[in-house]
Amino acid sequence: MIAELDIRIVNVLINKTKVTIPAYPVLDRALTYSVQRIENDLKKVDPAKRFMIITDPGREGKMRKTTRKIQKINFIPSKFNPEGYRQEIKSLIEDPLPKESKESYFIQLSDLVSYLVYLYGIQELLKQAFPSRLPVLVDIVKVKSWLDIMKDSLNLEASGTNVYGIVISPK
Repeated sequence: MIAELDIRIVNVLINKTKVTIPAYPVLDRALTYSVQRIENDLKKVDPAKRFMIITDPGREGKMRKTTRKIQKINFIPSKFNPEGYRQEIKSLIEDPLPKESKESYFIQLSDLVSYLVYLYGIQELLKQAFPSRLPVLVDIVKVKSWLDIMKDSLNLEASGTNVYGIVISPK
């Protein structure tokens, strides 16, 4: 069903095993990378389009702080210039809004895709076994086959280094 929806999913995976900063802001970085890629994607499709974020309750205060910050000051590292450049977020129309996942099929869909990306990261980045609560029939081949089925809905351009468009940080 996900592959048939007219959506583009951005996935960000923070590899905590490579984090060297003691107080690395995981949520801040993941949300910043996600919003930047959504903004870039919308500019390509239709610069007049706008978006909003709907999230599970509980972290909207931190998310509001991050989204407000990148709407005012948003430094982007450059592949060509060590200084980078500024590109403030202009398409986000509202602070992140909370909604219980049990009341939203779209949040449930996001949770499903996020869990698949999490499983992908466990195997592909960490080379660890899946959690024991998973059925024995679920393995990395199955996870990749589900991600392959969803490829039409994944924003493959979000990352130039991952076949599923997953932004992996830190590198």
